[in-house]
Amino acid sequence: MTEVLYKKFLRFLETADENGELLIERLVRRYGPFKIRRIIVNGVDTIEVDKKVLPQDPRLPLIIFKSVIEFLYKGKDHKRKRGTAIKRGIRLCDEGLTLDTVEGFVAHTFYNKKCGDSVYKRISAIANILITSGVCRHEPGHLVLNLENLFKNHMKSNI
Repeated sequence: MTEVLYKKFLRFLETADENGELLIERLVRRYGPFKIRRIIVNGVDTIEVDKKVLPQDPRLPLIIFKSVIEFLYKGKDHKRKRGTAIKRGIRLCDEGLTLDTVEGFVAHTFYNKKCGDSVYKRISAIANILITSGVCRHEPGHLVLNLENLFKNHMKSNI
């Protein structure tokens, strides 16, 4: 099931304009849309996010998105808390930024952060990209896989 969702995500990335860019709506926050583009960095398939969204480190390897889809799928009702790294002084494993949140999972798994480390906020970019792609939806404080009609649509495309 997660492979079907990841393929849907990859098909979304293929809809980029002639400059290789996609416009991502900010569905979770009130600020304006931002652009992403798919690039290869040192042989790694990567999404480069507009620097106004991720100014310190605007590159997110595609494997993060595949892993987040798998992580959400394993969650109760296929959803997980988003997590927050924005509050001053909050550290990995503190309340609101535990390893079972999307933000905590990404920080620990891909950026080698340990409990007690500070975390660079990436959840808004990751969540908005997955939501705009149609793979996920937002619920207050949570990121949820969009599984409605997925099986039916997958079956239609394979007929």
